[in-house]
Amino acid sequence: MNTSCLLFHGPGARQAAVDEASRHGRLLHEPFGDAGLKVAEAREFAMLLQNAPLGTARGIVIAGPMDQALPKSADALLKGIEQFNEYVWPMLWAHDLGGVQGTISSRCLPMWAPATGHEPIDEEVEEVARDLLQAALAGHAADVPALVARVFPKNKPSREHELLAEVVYAMTAMLDNPKVLPLWERVRAVCQWRNPTRIEIISAFLPEYS
Repeated sequence: MNTSCLLFHGPGARQAAVDEASRHGRLLHEPFGDAGLKVAEAREFAMLLQNAPLGTARGIVIAGPMDQALPKSADALLKGIEQFNEYVWPMLWAHDLGGVQGTISSRCLPMWAPATGHEPIDEEVEEVARDLLQAALAGHAADVPALVARVFPKNKPSREHELLAEVVYAMTAMLDNPKVLPLWERVRAVCQWRNPTRIEIISAFLPEYS
């Protein structure tokens, strides 16, 4: 029996949770929280964990992203992820482990989930991310503000910042450059932990290398 709730984190976390669920059983419900985990959804998640599913396949319930869940929603999951039976397993996911409430992450087994290449990526975001990565690594600081403005013309947070970070992550795997990892870590910290402003995103692509 699995003794710990799995918590997938990283750009491919949601898909990794769904894939793991298919390996161990079947989903009892579509993943909870795609539009933001609500307290009612968290309670339904916990309720499903107390049931025995029909048939012989193990039931799986998924919730996330936990790094964006409100404290009340996260608290509603606590008992369920601590005590669950062998018939129904919980699985959680998050973009970034550092943003997950401590009471949740301390009760889970973290599993890193890199980008799979199947995440939906806007073509313009992909093009800008490529240009930003090249400009940052080449030290062309003057090009960065105009490139970021192409994705965030009104300086308002939107999901594009998550896509931007995912594309940068995927591209780092293709580059043999010692500057890539610290650049990715800085972009991830800004883009995936919260909703950044345009200035914060610009700053993320201008790290100071020694």
